[in-house]
Amino acid sequence: MADKASIQKAGKLKDREFFSGSRRFALLAGLISMILLVVLLRTGSLQLFGDHDVAIPETVGRMSEIKLDAPRGDIVDRNGVPLAVSDAVNRVEMVSARMTNEQLNRYLLDIARLFDEYGCPFNSPLLKWFDVPSEYRSLKLLETSESLPFVFRQSYDEIFLWQTDRDLFNLTDPEKATTERLRRRMVREDPDDFFDYLLYDFFVIEPDRSSGSRLYTDGEAFTIMQLRYLLLENNWLFVSGQPLVLADEVPESLSARLVEQNYRFPGLVVTRHYKRRYTDDARYVGHALGYVGLISSNEYNRLKNDGYGINDVVGKTGVEQAAERYLRGESGRMTLNSWYGEGASDPVTYPGD
Repeated sequence: MADKASIQKAGKLKDREFFSGSRRFALLAGLISMILLVVLLRTGSLQLFGDHDVAIPETVGRMSEIKLDAPRGDIVDRNGVPLAVSDAVNRVEMVSARMTNEQLNRYLLDIARLFDEYGCPFNSPLLKWFDVPSEYRSLKLLETSESLPFVFRQSYDEIFLWQTDRDLFNLTDPEKATTERLRRRMVREDPDDFFDYLLYDFFVIEPDRSSGSRLYTDGEAFTIMQLRYLLLENNWLFVSGQPLVLADEVPESLSARLVEQNYRFPGLVVTRHYKRRYTDDARYVGHALGYVGLISSNEYNRLKNDGYGINDVVGKTGVEQAAERYLRGESGRMTLNSWYGEGASDPVTYPGD
């Protein structure tokens, strides 16, 4: 009888444990179901009604395209001796990476320092108009901390037209400056005054005139101005995402560094460019070989349907002209993809397909 009672008691304990486990499982399953239901309802409400409190930063992209020059075919004599060849040189081009004004100034100064380190000049059309005096031109602008004087390098009439150009500075003739606003935008006849105008008002390299504190030395600021003016002269290309040439015949060592550290210089791209060279053996047949040059407007109108661009090089005379269709290479294209998020401080530009 005792054994039978023990068996019955053990059976009841097992039943109790079973039902207790079942209740725990049911409770857990119910909790998971409720969580899934809440998530489902929340997702449905967002899709149906939206949620103005939820802000997802938008990432914006832009694709630019760079033309890759093709080498022109070589011309050799009947013994295979080269007479005309195409030498490859490196070119650095820049496309807009959508930076703020402050970011752009720092970025351009970094580029200038890198080019200076390798002794490589960059294109600087500003120096045609505005520069330091000749006795200061031997100074290393990025290393000097002294205040610099400035001079105009063209006649007053030419400087006047340059400063009043609507596509450049769009300053006002002093005789027509009848309001305070126009007087602040008058033509600057004094070079040092013009430097201050570019520094504080036009390029806003220094944002705070009143405090007297400076972010950059005169030499650094003038270097930034040179690159900012290059962008200004090519403003339509730059803002539309088209490349503009920053430097030609760039040393291989600098080109390799730019490719290796492209994350530091978004928007800078190293491409190959080709220069025509006639060998010493060509001097005896130069009249027959002819020469090449930039395409003229008449040549462009005649050849544009064959894929020629306004900056292409064509044969002008002799064999270079007669064999143009055989010597001309077929240019390629490279895309650049630029991505930047809302409020992002570091835009990214990288080669595409």
